[in-house]
Amino acid sequence: MRNILFNNEHADNADLRIWNVIDHLEKLNKDKGNIAEDELKNVVKQCKCIGNMISVLIAGVAGENKAYFNLQNISHYRKILKNIELSYEDITSELDNIVVTKKGIFLIEVKNIRQDILIDEDGNMYKKEKNDFVYDCNIGEKMNYKEQLLKIAVGKYLKDKKIHSILVFTNSNISVENKYRYIKQSFLGQLPHIIDEYEGNKIYTEVDVENIIESLKLNQSNKVYSPEVDIKRFKEDFAVLLATLEISEVRIPTSVEKPKFNILIAINNVLRRYGERGKNICRN
Repeated sequence: MRNILFNNEHADNADLRIWNVIDHLEKLNKDKGNIAEDELKNVVKQCKCIGNMISVLIAGVAGENKAYFNLQNISHYRKILKNIELSYEDITSELDNIVVTKKGIFLIEVKNIRQDILIDEDGNMYKKEKNDFVYDCNIGEKMNYKEQLLKIAVGKYLKDKKIHSILVFTNSNISVENKYRYIKQSFLGQLPHIIDEYEGNKIYTEVDVENIIESLKLNQSNKVYSPEVDIKRFKEDFAVLLATLEISEVRIPTSVEKPKFNILIAINNVLRRYGERGKNICRN
C-alpha cells in the first residue's frame, strides 16, 4: 500500500505507519479540492480501527514476552508455555503464560497498560482515565474461564483442583488496588519469587510435569479469528478512494457544460500509473 500512495524512494526509505497514510490521503484530498470527502472519512475510520487493533496486539505480545523472560528466573524445576489458546465447546480463551512446577500449576495473565487499576470485590476491573475509573472488564469471570479451560486440557494428569492464578502488570509505575480476593496480583519483578516461594507440597514428579505440558500442547485450539475490520470491504473502499482522487486529474472536454466524471476512467488512470500494484487493488 505504501508504494501506491508514496513515490518509490519515499516508500522504501521511510518507516511508515498507518497514520502517515491517513495524513497523506487527507493532504491529497485537500490539494484536489476535497473531491473525495465522504470516501476519505470512511477509509480514515477503518484505518484508525486497524491501527487500534494493531496497537493492542503489539502491547499484548510485548507484555507476554516480558513475563516469559522474567519467568526464566524461577530457580525450581519448572516448565513454561507461552501464549496458548484453549477451547471447550463454545468457550475459547488465550492463556498468556502457564507455569508447571512440582508444587502446582500457575496461570499468568499479563496486563501491559499504563493507567492505574482498581479491581472491586466482584472482580470488575477499572482503568483510571483522567480523574475517573472507567470499566474495562470483569477480570474475575475471565480468569474463571481460563482456569476451567486449563483444568479440562490437563485432564487426567491434574492432581490438585486448585489453579494458582496471578494477574501480572508490566508497568510498576502504576497503582493497583485489588479488592478481589480470588486473584493474586503482582508486578513483573515479583513474579518469579511468588512462584519460587509458594509453600505448597510437591505433588507432581518431573514426569508428571512433562505429561501436563504435552497434554496442553495436544489440546491447543487452532481456531481462526476474523479481524474486527472487514478487510475485504476495507480494500474495496480504499480502491474507491484512490480512484475518486484520480478523477480530479481526468481532462474534461471544454464542450461539456457540467463535469461528468467516469469512475472507470479514474480506475484506468490508477492502472496506468501504478501498474501491477494498482491492478491488484482495483481487482479487490
